[in-house]
Amino acid sequence: METESLETLKAEVEKCQKDLGEWKKKYADLENEKQNLYNEMNNKISELEEEISELQQVNKELAEYVQALEEKESFKCQGKKLTK
Repeated sequence: METESLETLKAEVEKCQKDLGEWKKKYADLENEKQNLYNEMNNKISELEEEISELQQVNKELAEYVQALEEKESFKCQGKKLTK
């Protein structure tokens, strides 16, 4: 059974503490990145919902316009009625 010197053990503890500190920093960075991505996604969803709403309104207006054109054209195609 080998015994390790006090200096060796201290060095190993310091290395472990350093590794733990680096891990905590990376974890904090990941948490921040996760929050940023979440916020970006929410903003994009809001933008897309607004765009969809605008497009639905344009679609409705176009459908009404087409309906008006069809009614206008159908009146042109009605001929005179022949009576017997």
